[in-house]
Amino acid sequence: WLPDELLLSILVRVAMVDGTKCCSVVCRRWWRLCQDRGVKKALSERRWRLYAEGKRQPRRLEEAPCFALCVGVNGTIYRSELGGPIAVRSGTDGALLQTLTGHTATAFALVVGIDGTLYSGSVDNTIRVWSGETGAHIRTLEGHTAAVLALAVNETHVFSCSNDGIVLVWHCSTGSLVHKLNTEGPHVYRSLALDSHNQLLYCGTFDCIIHVWSATDYNLLRTLDGHTQGVRTMVVDKDGTMFSGSNDSTIRVWSGKDGALLRTLTDHTQRVTSLAIAKDGILFSVSSDGTIGLWRDEGGTLLMMIKSPASSRPLLAIMRTRTGIVIAKNTSLSFY
Repeated sequence: WLPDELLLSILVRVAMVDGTKCCSVVCRRWWRLCQDRGVKKALSERRWRLYAEGKRQPRRLEEAPCFALCVGVNGTIYRSELGGPIAVRSGTDGALLQTLTGHTATAFALVVGIDGTLYSGSVDNTIRVWSGETGAHIRTLEGHTAAVLALAVNETHVFSCSNDGIVLVWHCSTGSLVHKLNTEGPHVYRSLALDSHNQLLYCGTFDCIIHVWSATDYNLLRTLDGHTQGVRTMVVDKDGTMFSGSNDSTIRVWSGKDGALLRTLTDHTQRVTSLAIAKDGILFSVSSDGTIGLWRDEGGTLLMMIKSPASSRPLLAIMRTRTGIVIAKNTSLSFY
C-alpha cells in the first residue's frame, strides 16, 4: 500500500488526462484519487505544459482555408471553407467523412444544437439547417439582408446576427421566425453567446460594446462597455461568468449576475480571435499573435502561453473536443 502522497505524485506525472482511465481501474484507492478535482486539474496542467515546453507537438492536418469551426455532439468536426462547402471530419483522426454543399458563399458561422443538428450562417445571407446524423439539408432560414456572422442555439431557439444590424430568433423545430430584437441603433453584431444559467443572450458589436438581452422575453437588460475595439468572440462558463475577446487584444471577464467587469486579461499582443472553456474549467484563448493562452478563472491567472507551430500564421478558432482541443489556422487544423 503506497501512501496517498506518492500515488498523487505518480498521477501528476501522467502526461495524458486519459491516463487516469487506466489508473482508476487498479484499485478503489486509485479510483478515488482519479475522481479528485485537484488531481484532474494537475493532470490537465501537466498535459498542456508539455506542449508549452515543446515536448509534445499537436497533430496537424493541412487543407483548404478555414473560416469557421465547431464540434458536434458525437465529436465530429465541422469546418467551413471558401465558397460555401462545409467539411465534416472525424474527431479522432481528422479523416474527411463528408462535404456539405448548398451555400453559394462562404459560411462564417457554425453551431451545433443539443440534438446534434448543425446550423450554418453564410455570406449568402441565409442560415442552413443540416442533420447531424446524415448531413442531409433540412431547411433554409431566410430573413437577413446581409452576411450572417454569428449563431447561438439553446434547447428551443436559434439566434443569428448579421451585417444588416439585426438579431433574429428562430424556432429550432419549425424554422419559423419568432422574434426580431429591437437593437435601437445602427449596430453591427459580430458575436453571440448564450448563458443558460441566467437565461441571457450576449451580442458583441463592432463598435466595442456588448448588449445583454433576456433570452426568454427578449428585453434589453444592460450594455457592457470596456473594450476599445470590436468584440470578436464570447463564451460563458457554467456559473454564468462571461468572457469576451476583442480586436483590442484583451479578454474581459464579466459577472453574469449584474454585468460588472471582474477583470481584464492582457497577455495577448494582437486580436483575440476565439475562446473556449474546457471541462475542467480552463479558459483557452487564441490570437492573431500565434499564441494559445490557458487561464484559470480564480483571479484570472495565466497558466501558460503556448506558441503554436508555424506561429506566423494567425490562429482563427478554437473548439473543445472529447479528448482535448482543435485549433484552426488559415490552412490547417491542429489537434491537441
